[in-house]
Formats: sequence, C-alpha cells, structure tokens
Amino acid sequence: MDFNSIIGQKDVIDALKRSLSKDRVGHAYIFSGPAGIGKKTISHIYAGLLLCEKPHSDSTCGKCTPCILYENGTNPDFNVVNTEENSIGVDMIREIQKDVAIRPMYSRHKVYIIEDAGKMTVQAQNCLLKTFEEPPAYVVVILLADNYDMLLETIKSRAQRLNFKKYTYEQVLQAVVQRYGKDSDSVRLAAEYSDGNIGTALELAG
Repeated sequence: MDFNSIIGQKDVIDALKRSLSKDRVGHAYIFSGPAGIGKKTISHIYAGLLLCEKPHSDSTCGKCTPCILYENGTNPDFNVVNTEENSIGVDMIREIQKDVAIRPMYSRHKVYIIEDAGKMTVQAQNCLLKTFEEPPAYVVVILLADNYDMLLETIKSRAQRLNFKKYTYEQVLQAVVQRYGKDSDSVRLAAEYSDGNIGTALELAG
C-alpha cells in the first residue's frame, strides 16, 4: 500500500510527502484522531518510505533490502509498541531507549510507532521525553493518539502534530465499496452512520 491508495487525509499526506522531498523529516510526530480514522495505515506507509533506499514521492521501491524485510515484518530498523493491557508502562519505553542507541542496520532511519500512545503512563511519557530531547539523527518516533489530551504538554511541545479529520460521506462510501466490491443499501447505511470514520463504516458494513 502507498499514499496513492489512501482516500482523503490530503493535508496529512501532503505534509509527510513534503518532509521526504525536502529531507526535513522530524524526530517525533503525533498522529491524532479517533480510532479507525487511518492513523495506523498512514503511519506504516510513512515508515516504509523512511526505510526504503530509493523511495518515490508516493511509494516505496519494493525491491531494496529494507523494503523486502519491511514487507516480511523482519526489518530490525522498524519497531511497533502495542499492548492489550490498559496502559503502556515505563519498561516498554525503556526498551525503546536501549534500541535507539543502536544505529540502523539497513536504512537511514529507525522508525518507532507507539500505538494507543494515550495509554502511556506519566512515567512512560517522561521516559520517552529523554529520547525526544536528545534524539539521534536517524530516529523517528510516531505516536498514534486517539485522545490527544492524554499526552503530557512536554511531549506535545516536542513533536509535530498531524490531526486526522473526519471523512466526507462520499469518501467513506468509496472506501467501503472498494473493500466489499459492491454498492448496496446496507453499504450506504454504514457510510451514513459512520460519522465520517472509515474504520467504523467498514465494521458496520461487515
């Protein structure tokens, strides 16, 4: 999947593409917006572009070693933090700190995605702050936050926020039709009741 396959979120995608074309990649991003709005999908596309040796403006080359490893889920320069627990504790963030000190093996960057970043405890966020304050040039951390207000002000002030907006009815409908290959009354009903959230619409249509 690449940016060309994404419906909507033009402002977010344009900002990420500019960061790549101008070689101004930030060390920390906060992707904020409700669950199901596309934060995870777009963060993984961006991570792939950061890892790729010869990325195009919208997609990876798909042929270099970092790309092949990334597609196979075995690229050591890419890490995801997630948990089914109610919180993300300081020990999980300390693991990131240890890994950050190791230079990337295959790419210019090492990318860390922290899902449900609002679940980080205060201690975990303060621990992450150390990485934000003195990041190695190759490190990129992306926080996915369903609830932006759960993050400490010190974290917010040191990261670039990209806010994901609700989709139009037409965009939601397009996404659901693409997934299920048909336009029906039930699909339209799902799009209508999704409140501009593709993830919700797909769940309802399913």
